Amino acid sequence: MKKILLLFLLLPFLTFAQLNRNYIISSTRTDADFKNLVEAIEKLKNEGIDKDVQFLLDDNQNLSSQLTIPSFKNKNKNTVTIRPNDGKEIIISGKVGSGALIAFNNADYITIDGNNTLDDNKLKIYNNFDGNSYSSRVAIWLYKKSENNIIKNLTIELNTLGDAIGTTSTGILASGDSFDSNANNSNNTIQNVTFVNVKQGIVVKGQNKNNEGWKILDNKIGSKAFLGISLLNVSNYTVTGNILNEIKIPSNFDGTLNFSGIYLEEASDGTVSNNTISNIENRRGYGIGYPVYIKGDNVIISKNIISNYFSNSSSVGAIAIKLEGNNASIFNNKISSIISDQAVTASGIYATGNNQLLYNNFVLDASSAGGGGVSSQNAFGIYIDSGSSIKLYHNSVKLITNQPSGCSSALYVRDCSGLDIRNNIFVNAQTSGSERFAIYLESADGSKFPTLDYNNYYSSQYVGTFGSYYTSANKKTTLDDWKQTTNKDTNSKNANPLFLNNNLYLDANSAINKTLIGTLIATVTTDIDNNTRIKPYIGAHELATCAPTGDQTAFGSNIWNGYVYKLTTNTMPPNISYPALPSTSIATYIGTVTENKNFDRNIGSGAVTGQTSNFACDACSFRSIFCTI
Repeated sequence: MKKILLLFLLLPFLTFAQLNRNYIISSTRTDADFKNLVEAIEKLKNEGIDKDVQFLLDDNQNLSSQLTIPSFKNKNKNTVTIRPNDGKEIIISGKVGSGALIAFNNADYITIDGNNTLDDNKLKIYNNFDGNSYSSRVAIWLYKKSENNIIKNLTIELNTLGDAIGTTSTGILASGDSFDSNANNSNNTIQNVTFVNVKQGIVVKGQNKNNEGWKILDNKIGSKAFLGISLLNVSNYTVTGNILNEIKIPSNFDGTLNFSGIYLEEASDGTVSNNTISNIENRRGYGIGYPVYIKGDNVIISKNIISNYFSNSSSVGAIAIKLEGNNASIFNNKISSIISDQAVTASGIYATGNNQLLYNNFVLDASSAGGGGVSSQNAFGIYIDSGSSIKLYHNSVKLITNQPSGCSSALYVRDCSGLDIRNNIFVNAQTSGSERFAIYLESADGSKFPTLDYNNYYSSQYVGTFGSYYTSANKKTTLDDWKQTTNKDTNSKNANPLFLNNNLYLDANSAINKTLIGTLIATVTTDIDNNTRIKPYIGAHELATCAPTGDQTAFGSNIWNGYVYKLTTNTMPPNISYPALPSTSIATYIGTVTENKNFDRNIGSGAVTGQTSNFACDACSFRSIFCTI
């Protein structure tokens, strides 16, 4: 009886140790801790962790079914990392239809890392399901509130499906407990992942704005995909540095899912920046599709490069960046060749909402078939749909491809108020077909445009229309007519800028370009390439990038810099011109000096005489050179 009692007393103290170190996973090594990843995950499920843990894959893993990583004990919020062992190159593969190869079920603090301590991208996760082409398949699936996970530095691959097949074939999916349901899975990162043979690269289906903290960074999504990155119901997100190339829907496509490069819906308080999106096509004849679409407030869209987007959709046309929301900033984007062959809207940037700031953007060419519905059937470089307090500064827009009918304009404003439009270049270089404008203001109410000045308008036909172009009197051929009618644009110009080949950088050798001087705007201190604005020039590119040297903190930016010489004779030197310097026979170089904008260096009345020679910033690295003698 005593022995039995003693046994029961000891049982509560017999516990299994939690995982707490690095573990080798190998089917061949005698020192392996687990034979395969399935065994390791089962141990993780049963015991949990109390320190950071690494599962080091020493050989390839072949899974016979979906490997599910469940919730596990982790009171200290340590991390479990699954990666190749040092120097190894590993493939995790399996044939899983109507499911995922790897699933996170309410699992937190998991990292899958393809770095083997020597190189990135040494891990491939390959769902090679080759059954029914219309069966859904996923490589990695996060569901039931899986949070604080990282998937990085690896390749995700699915079996090749025909271009026309529009089934769910997704690289990484975050959703509810079915592929089609919604749930919040917050604070997850997907970084430096290459997606191969996926139909959808990254899809996040959140339930509400509490689905926050997603980071989609530096990934590559290529051909075979028709949806690159899709986030629904997210906040405080970052989508940056991704490369999306050849996102396409063919003419015989039979799916119904959205087609886009980056598609964010109900997505507020986020940043979409430094993405490269190229060679996007929708040839199905209908359907929704954009290189970048964002519906949400308080977003930043910046430094994206979007090129070569073609659509024959009769539903929504071709729009490179479409924003629906308030309090947005769209800047430093480079957009080119946005073409539709249908009578629909084509535009580089389309924005609707209040308190929008658009600056330093390039839009080079947008064209559609054109039609009678101005706001829905024609091409515009920048399209401002509706809203109040809209600011457009230092944008460069040029239309090139002829539109067969309708109208086209570098800038189109449909129904807005409180607009501030300054320092922009608007060029419509189309030569036939549509009626062509540099600026098209749908409303002839000048009070809606409190500030409209220092712009450059050039068109092969009309400078602009102030009100509907169906009323002939509204169309203005000359800038003087435009100024008189609008009572705006006092300091604006009507010059044909010379750009460098295939872009909107101003040619530094053009005399016309050097006349395109705007007005200082405190909001925009740099140009599209982050060069400091000095003059500033009109448009997104600051032609002259020289700036005063010296102690900017002490003297501010509005200063003079120059060379100082001491006169050694009683003879006044001639007024020298740049880059000549005084002869050493009459003057000794002392050094450089920095002065306030308005300076008077008076060293005793009559003791010093001198002269100042000023040079344009284009000519030298100083605002001016002056000699004190």
